This record gives sequence, structure tokens and C-alpha cells, in this order.
Amino acid sequence: MKERWFAYKFCSWIAAAAGMSVLFMILACNLAASALVDLYEVVHFSLSGVSWLVTGIAGVILGVWLMGKAEQVKENRLFRVFSAGYLAAGVYLIFSITPVIRGDPSWTFNAAVQFLYKRFEEFSEGGYLYTYPQQVGLMLYELPFCFFFDNARPLFFANLVEILVINWHTWQISRMLFQDNHRVNLLTIGLSFLFLPQFFFLAFAYNTIPGLTLFVMGWYWLLRWEQRPER
Repeated sequence: MKERWFAYKFCSWIAAAAGMSVLFMILACNLAASALVDLYEVVHFSLSGVSWLVTGIAGVILGVWLMGKAEQVKENRLFRVFSAGYLAAGVYLIFSITPVIRGDPSWTFNAAVQFLYKRFEEFSEGGYLYTYPQQVGLMLYELPFCFFFDNARPLFFANLVEILVINWHTWQISRMLFQDNHRVNLLTIGLSFLFLPQFFFLAFAYNTIPGLTLFVMGWYWLLRWEQRPER
């Protein structure tokens, strides 16, 4: 029995160490370099400045310190603080950039605008929605925004709200999967908000954020159904 307990602990430690190593490798790569996608969807990599490296190291130190104070940190309060920071940063970002979209997002957005004016060219042979019928769902999602607004900025706001919805459901899923382990929940909240690529995707008016929102909501309610008392 003692050998089995030791083997379980050893395997758990190996799995945790492997997972943390992967996370730190991803963090180091993100801090060391950044990527820019140009108009022709070609990715250009460049080295980051020293400030990013210092910020990353400070973030890791802060995270380790918070884990040491885990019992004093309330999950609800941590989530609200991160959410407030995200909202402030998101609003600043949205009003700091032009609401210009390109590529597939612009095709679906323009198709939604045309649809409101009873123009259905994109559904005709050779049109964008004729060629990519799977994009009709995204066009329908954008219709209410196109009805009231003439640019994509409201879609950025919708993405910002949906990112918060994603992070909240991720936290709740963690609570159900890990028996409401307080430290795991704090890590889940922290890592969800520290995953900055998702935050910057708020300016990508495409189906990435809405699709992930529906996915995590579906996963959450599936777990709720699986864990219902009458089962």
C-alpha cells in the first residue's frame, strides 16, 4: 500500500513538473519574441525588449508570492479585480485603434450590411457566402450589430464581454473538475487572465471568441448536468 502511495505521489509530481515546464517555456517564448501578421497573412517575428522580460519575471514572482498567500486571497475578489483591469484595458484598446477589419472578417461583416439592404450578391454563385456557406452563422451573429452601428467597434466590445464570460466559465469548470480546490481555482483565474493572446483577440471581429464562448458554456452546463444530484 505504501509503495502505491509513493508511486502515485511520484507520478503526480512528474506530471505537475512537466506541465509547469511547458507553461514556463510558452511564457519564455512569448516574452522573448512577438509576432506580427501583415496584410497578406505572413507572420513576422521580432525580439521583444528588455521591459517585457522584466515584466514577465515580475509576474512570475508575484504569482509565486500569491500562491504562498493563497488562503488569504478570495476567488471572487481576485476575479473581480482581474475583470475590472480587463474592462479598463479593453475599453482603452478599443478606442485606441481604428475599427477597420480585413480578410474574412470584413467579408462576413460586409455581407451582413448588404443583407440588411436586401442585397444578396454574396449568396450568388461566386460570392463569398456561396463559396463558404459555413460563414452564414457568423454573418447572422453580426446582423444586430450592423443594424445599429456602421463599423466593427461594437463587435470588439462584444468580444471583450465574451472573454470575461469565457474566463468565468473556465473558473467554474475548474471548481467542478478539481473538487473546488482553492489553489487550483486561483491558478485557473490567474492563468486565464494572463493569457494575453485571448485578450488581444478582442480586436479580431471573427468567430474565434464567440465560438470559444459557446464551447466553454456548453462544457460548463454538461458538467452541471453530469453532477446533478439525482444522477
